[in-house]
Amino acid sequence: MMDIKNLISPILLRFLYFGWDYQGLAVQEDSIQTIEHHLFNALIKSCLIEDRPSSDYHRCGRTDKGVSAFGQVISIKVRSKHPPPQQNEPNSLATEMPYCKILNRLLPKDIRAIRL
Repeated sequence: MMDIKNLISPILLRFLYFGWDYQGLAVQEDSIQTIEHHLFNALIKSCLIEDRPSSDYHRCGRTDKGVSAFGQVISIKVRSKHPPPQQNEPNSLATEMPYCKILNRLLPKDIRAIRL
């Protein structure tokens, strides 16, 4: 049986959000109303990651309070259906878990995962 730790894959995730009700993208100590707060809640609740420190999370940019984004990109290591050798095969993405669909069920309606 394969160890679940081996079923982790790095992905790039593109998402959009309407930011007028949020305190920006980045997590803040004094506010839970950030995009990252909601994103990590969805990632953990869906069991795609265990926690933020172990996910090797990186963001490509950030937005301030009230600012929207329509092509924000992050990299993160998430749970995968495929062991490492299969993750690099050309058709592996087509048979991978529907990450956007999973996350969009848990994210607020004004935050959407749109593409891998």
